[in-house]
Amino acid sequence: MTDEQISTTCMLEFLWLNRQICDKVSPQTFDWLESLVQNTQQRSRLTPVHASGQSITRSEPHTTMMFQTQTSTSTPLSAAFSTMSTKGQLVTSNTTSQPKSSTATSQPLFSSGRSQSGATGSQLRQRKEYRMLTDQEREDYHQAINDLKRDTSVPPNKYDALAEHHQQTSTTAHGGAAFVGWHRYYLFLYELALQEKNQNVMLPYWDSTLDSAMDTPTDTVIFTDKFLGNAYGTVTSGPFGDWERKIQRSLHTETSNLITKNELNLLINFSNDQREFVSTLEMHHNGPHNWIGGTMRDVDEAPFDPIFYMHHAFIDCIWERYRDREKQNGQNPEIYPSVSSNNLEHQSTNFMVNLPPFNNVRLTNADGYKNFWTEDYYSCAPQPSCSAQNPECGSKWLECDIFTERCVSKGSEAALPRVTSSDVFLVKNTRDQTTSTTQAFSVLSTTQANSPTLSTTKSTSEPQGASGNNQASGTVISLPQRKSRKITAEEFSLH
Repeated sequence: MTDEQISTTCMLEFLWLNRQICDKVSPQTFDWLESLVQNTQQRSRLTPVHASGQSITRSEPHTTMMFQTQTSTSTPLSAAFSTMSTKGQLVTSNTTSQPKSSTATSQPLFSSGRSQSGATGSQLRQRKEYRMLTDQEREDYHQAINDLKRDTSVPPNKYDALAEHHQQTSTTAHGGAAFVGWHRYYLFLYELALQEKNQNVMLPYWDSTLDSAMDTPTDTVIFTDKFLGNAYGTVTSGPFGDWERKIQRSLHTETSNLITKNELNLLINFSNDQREFVSTLEMHHNGPHNWIGGTMRDVDEAPFDPIFYMHHAFIDCIWERYRDREKQNGQNPEIYPSVSSNNLEHQSTNFMVNLPPFNNVRLTNADGYKNFWTEDYYSCAPQPSCSAQNPECGSKWLECDIFTERCVSKGSEAALPRVTSSDVFLVKNTRDQTTSTTQAFSVLSTTQANSPTLSTTKSTSEPQGASGNNQASGTVISLPQRKSRKITAEEFSLH
């Protein structure tokens, strides 16, 4: 690199070797990310990724468990990142194209040998849909995020430090073939960071098709205190409402920004090749960013809202579903799509910007397409599904539309406290007791008003009369007894 290139570039090759600060990315962040990768290699039970020269090589892929495939027809769509489309446009910061490293690597070759790890998708830890997590899993996930936010051993804190790695990537990790592979590695680093706080946590995905199927998607349960907090303005509720760096949201009423099931099936089953698929997928990915608005609408700021990672996890799962289909059709999804010569940032041999070496090997854009990510490290759980014969979606936060035979997110009311039959009969019994006492005091007050000298007890201070008998100065009031008893939960359930 020339001195001029060094002074203007954020390329990882220079930064990593010299530990130089570029923009907001600190040397401590690079060291931390490198340690995350090294630690996961040490604790991995599977065959590690191995390097061959400057490239990553893997053996023949296994099929990773993914979504159920449906068929439809499609129309190719334009996916230029900087062009307004039906799915909207993300706001990009004013950045300049960054010079490329002169170092090049050969594109990894596909091997026809079987994997030595023997791992299949069903054996891998799964990324589940956000609403399919158990209450405990969801709380653990939220806690891990907050633990990263409070960990200032990497300035300003570990959550923000990783979010800053998404900055200055509007042309290098977006708008081209490198989009899916770069974000796959970025999500993997985020998941490792969460597991640093709780090794049982997996990054869930947000299936926005569950919300697009709602009559009022803006009322989705995910924007409640139990999930992500409020949907409008500054986020002050939910697990991230107390963050010093505030999240902004402004949900759009235009639901066409959200991905639909039909669009998903058209994309997966009728894309002509992976190049067309990735281009159209990125266009669809823009929609939810714009639908949420606020922080999510800006490329540099989006990762500061935790929903960013879950949204991209869903995009990654859609890509893997397509890759799985390619394998079934005898195609090799590891082949990096052809890129025009003037699109320098997305050439297959360029290094991934702002991301650390993997197994001491600097990854190229082509390495993001390798099979080992979902072969050895994670898989995607199937999208929630139901049918008229089995109208259960597997989550209390989802319901089955038996007419379309699709799962749909429940609204915000689902997150309100639930009233059970036990709660009802407890309230009834309490009310009965309170009513009896109130009626007694009412009778007493009425009687005393008519006869002010009456008392409910005999006087013991009056002297004896001539006859020697005690003279009562008042009359004992016999209060009416209301015939009432407590009912049981069993009796209540019979009504």
